[in-house]
Amino acid sequence: MPTILLLANMIKITINPNDKHRFPHVHVLHSDKSALVSLKDFSILENSGFSEKTLKKVLKVLREEQDLLLEAWSEYNG
Repeated sequence: MPTILLLANMIKITINPNDKHRFPHVHVLHSDKSALVSLKDFSILENSGFSEKTLKKVLKVLREEQDLLLEAWSEYNG
């Protein structure tokens, strides 16, 4: 999975190549924690281990970088 963004040098924002069967989304990864976030409405689709506080900060960055993330999604998933 290519890392598209790295937050605070520890939280990776990734996109799976060839993940065309699903709508645009990103994977948020850190250590043993993971989350799946929609790029359309920034809803949290899955969360395993992240606190609400951390996800709120991550969502703020994702909203700010939406154009970059959607461009990366298109590049990897056409």
